[in-house]
Amino acid sequence: MELLVTGFVRDEGTIILLKGIDLEDKEYVFAADRRPALDILTYLAHLQDEEPGPTVEVEPWQIVRGH
Repeated sequence: MELLVTGFVRDEGTIILLKGIDLEDKEYVFAADRRPALDILTYLAHLQDEEPGPTVEVEPWQIVRGH
């Protein structure tokens, strides 16, 4: 599943929970490995207003909450 990353949820130690939306604007919370998640969060922090976040491929087992 492809999601547009929209932000941080919480740090769980070895994983970080992030939030994102799919192509139909449905919201999801998903687990990401700490190292790439920190890179994603750094990228998000440097976005200008109205710039979209990165798009990531998320496996079904990574979904913590969503539609």
